[in-house]
Amino acid sequence: MTDDNATTVRDQGPLTEVQLFGGSFDDELKLLLNSYSLPTGDVAIGLAIDPGKTSPIEDSAGLVPLSDGALVMMVADGVGGLPTGWKASGVVLEQVRDQLAKADIDDARRRTAILDGIEEANSVLRELGTGTSTTLVVAIVRDQQVRTFHIGDSSAWICGQRGVVKLQTTPHSPIGMALQAGFVNEKEALQHEDLNLVSNVIGSG
Repeated sequence: MTDDNATTVRDQGPLTEVQLFGGSFDDELKLLLNSYSLPTGDVAIGLAIDPGKTSPIEDSAGLVPLSDGALVMMVADGVGGLPTGWKASGVVLEQVRDQLAKADIDDARRRTAILDGIEEANSVLRELGTGTSTTLVVAIVRDQQVRTFHIGDSSAWICGQRGVVKLQTTPHSPIGMALQAGFVNEKEALQHEDLNLVSNVIGSG
């Protein structure tokens, strides 16, 4: 893609199969903004990279449509500064995708599949022995219900039509916890020296 398409949303039609994007899936990816149609509405997925960045994009994102109309949305962020962070984010999405493929039946089994995928990804990354790791946020959307899972400082947000934030998951980080507890405000959190610290990641243990 080129910068000429930077503001263009690409309509990809019905979402009928798994879509994975990012570091280990798209070596040349610089910008992505795709939309897909579902029986219950539309979904858009976007990825962008700093124009000055020369290393591989460390983020990966995915959409997994399920047989009953539910949708699983995933974003993983390979930890910056660690070896092959781009690979870590891709590994966790692939593992969750594979586990969901075995359990596309009911909500309880999907929850187990996501947790199993996280455990499998953690094992794979530890076996690599490179110290690579990633955060993850997953949301299952079905009808008017949303269920989220997250590890590290990647967050899920639910916003109203006017952009008002109705729900934001608490980042697993010292600053995320301090912000929730009221020890710091948003401006202080964004400028805090410990902003980049995370409490847990996939691949750490």
